[in-house]
Amino acid sequence: MKLKTFNTANTITRRGVNPRVRVNDKGTFYVNAGALNRMKLKTGDRIQFHQDEERGSDWYLEKTDDQAGFVLRAAASGSSLIFSNQDIRNRIVESVNPQLTGSFDLMIGIEPVEGKYWPLITASLKK
Repeated sequence: MKLKTFNTANTITRRGVNPRVRVNDKGTFYVNAGALNRMKLKTGDRIQFHQDEERGSDWYLEKTDDQAGFVLRAAASGSSLIFSNQDIRNRIVESVNPQLTGSFDLMIGIEPVEGKYWPLITASLKK
């Protein structure tokens, strides 16, 4: 028998690279390192969500200077930034898949729409 070994030393790990927002069942949003880099976000920045009124399951994330925006703070892990809002979590779930329970991930689109609205990919939540 001749075994070839695969581990972190000889493979590419993608953890934290794919830009995404993880949302837990309590309404805490975790913005990973890939999303932070793509959107140029840092601790203390503010973000806000937008829902397309014509296509209710289409959601967008925007970095904003608006004082009403959600303030990002460091997560205990140190690799992501977080904020909490159960209402936004519930609105996303209701618009995409009301049967959805638990945590879920929202991938972030490659390019912003109109230069500032980052698409949140909700298609995988519709199952």
